[in-house]
Amino acid sequence: MVEHTEVRTSAEIPGARDFTLEQLAAKAAVVEGRKDTQDDRTWTVTDVGREEMACVNDWHGGKRRL
Repeated sequence: MVEHTEVRTSAEIPGARDFTLEQLAAKAAVVEGRKDTQDDRTWTVTDVGREEMACVNDWHGGKRRL
């Protein structure tokens, strides 16, 4: 979601479920938004989430982990 800002729901992320995003929300990495037109919950990455991804990327030598 950090690198693909057009992705807003768990349905658009392979292997992710709302549970995954709820766990990230509990750590303040994402916040829940309004439901989309398909009644899926939308999520937005927070500054905390972006900072955490920067740390992960730094830990891995600046290489993206996909």
